[in-house]
Amino acid sequence: MNFDHYIAVDWSMATMAIARLTGVAERMSIVEQPTSMTELKMYLKSLKGSKILTIEESNHAQWFYVEISAHVDKLIICDPHRNHLLSDGPKNDKVDASKLVQLLKAGLLKEVFHSTDDIIYLRKLSSHYQDFVRAGVMAKNQRSALFRSYGLCHKQAKFNGNHAIEDFVLSRLDEQIALFEKSKEDYETKFKEVGKKIPSIKLLKSIPGVGDIHAVELLAQIVDVKRFSSIGHLYSYAGLIRHEKMSGGRHYGNRKPRYSRELKRVVKMIAYIAVVRGAENKLAEYYRHLLEKGMAEHDARHACSRKVIAYVYGILKTERKLDQSKFKSLKVV
Repeated sequence: MNFDHYIAVDWSMATMAIARLTGVAERMSIVEQPTSMTELKMYLKSLKGSKILTIEESNHAQWFYVEISAHVDKLIICDPHRNHLLSDGPKNDKVDASKLVQLLKAGLLKEVFHSTDDIIYLRKLSSHYQDFVRAGVMAKNQRSALFRSYGLCHKQAKFNGNHAIEDFVLSRLDEQIALFEKSKEDYETKFKEVGKKIPSIKLLKSIPGVGDIHAVELLAQIVDVKRFSSIGHLYSYAGLIRHEKMSGGRHYGNRKPRYSRELKRVVKMIAYIAVVRGAENKLAEYYRHLLEKGMAEHDARHACSRKVIAYVYGILKTERKLDQSKFKSLKVV
């Protein structure tokens, strides 16, 4: 599709550079001014005709997407990892915006998914929860290390004898751990509240190993399954396949795709819970079948992770929960 105006914005907290190319003329106009969302909207409103705008993915990209999407015909949040042209030659906001608009008009940008759907904000809850858990685990490990440094059991309540410095550090760690345990309960309650409001989360919980937290985390990363053209695309996004490298008819091995580390972490954990720690289910049966065939344990768990992704894809596509009674195939995916 051709547009009347091709616009690229290099956005920062202090200034914004706006580069524009028209659909017919090759002359580029570039302006740089103090950052203002109101001014940007007024500028876009002053342009007559169809408009396509791009900005690079960053921490403020989702907010920018929601604010601007209604003011242009198409908005692309592009992947900065692919924009190697920006690293060539001099660098400033105007230069970056001018190169970005050239890539936009040539159709060379890779789009990063954003949405006005409120589900995408579940990523905030999921991300903060994981950071919170890491901090809590770190505090517990520090407490354990404090006792082990004296050859003592980490389960002790306190030091015996004259350990004034150690007692002070221990009291601070115990306070932090107590707060962590209380806040963790609050987080779990919040995940349950969210799960009751969104039908897709209830459906995802029909997968073995998936509870309230993992169901929210799955949906937070996927948001809209329709953005994946096939199950293979979702495998790639979850980091569960490798891309083949071929040139001149020769095979040069495989390489990992750029994938969502959070989605891969969640899927791997679900597979582990279902086949190692969980009760009897079809996924655990599939895992044992692979082991009986001589597959290594880590490869079998990887295959189960791909099964989990297949379940997620099917559930979100059909909007139906998983029916394990209809599970027949033991084919490795």
